[in-house]
Amino acid sequence: MTLKIAIVVQGRFYTFDMAKALLARGNDVYLFTNYPRWAVSRFGFPPERVISYWPHGIAARLFTFLKDKLHIPDPEAWLHVNFGRWAARHVPREEWDAVYCFSGVSEELIDALRGSGSPSWLFRSSSHIRTQAELLETEEQRAGGPIDRPSAWMIQREKREYAKADVIVTLSGFAARTFNNSGHEGKVVMVPLGVDVSSFRPTADKIEARRQRILSGAKLRVLFVGTKSYRKGLLDLSQIARTSAGGFEFRLVGP
Repeated sequence: MTLKIAIVVQGRFYTFDMAKALLARGNDVYLFTNYPRWAVSRFGFPPERVISYWPHGIAARLFTFLKDKLHIPDPEAWLHVNFGRWAARHVPREEWDAVYCFSGVSEELIDALRGSGSPSWLFRSSSHIRTQAELLETEEQRAGGPIDRPSAWMIQREKREYAKADVIVTLSGFAARTFNNSGHEGKVVMVPLGVDVSSFRPTADKIEARRQRILSGAKLRVLFVGTKSYRKGLLDLSQIARTSAGGFEFRLVGP
């Protein structure tokens, strides 16, 4: 069965790979994103299937730079609503078997889809935003340092999206439970992410070199790739690194 799917994302996240995989399975997939077509094509997705709002992508990067450098007011509300309004104008022009959209930028789109016959599948990469905010507040107190947390404006916006969406897509059992415990039972689905593990498979000579290094008693090497922040568990990782320094070498790569 071929499905006609619209994927609506501000940025990239994992969706370019997902879109490519869905297309390879014979589905009719289109990407609505603020990446330019040429940039999407670098990830192996056909540019003719991309509807691009590239001016928004430029504005998002510019405002983020200015916010950090000049401490201007956070442009979050303008950026999210602006993208949502653009999606609401373009996506409903056709009927879809599923519109897969991201939380935070989809309220206007979900409203526009109501009664159109195109169901809205709202993706949330983390737990319910209220649960996330509470966990981060607790972590901030534990770490004794500031942590980027959801704004009150974003919390209210996402809660409205949850209520309006036809389906809420989560990545883990924990995240799904936070939604089910918040009154959204019956429309929460869990879809764990997958990966082509061959991309990470070392060659035979690398495996042998690693085996010899381990047998020699050298330290085991641990690589962390991602944002180095308390939000990503840096406090616990630093404690682990200190207590296991005799047998492990840690390398952290990222902003």
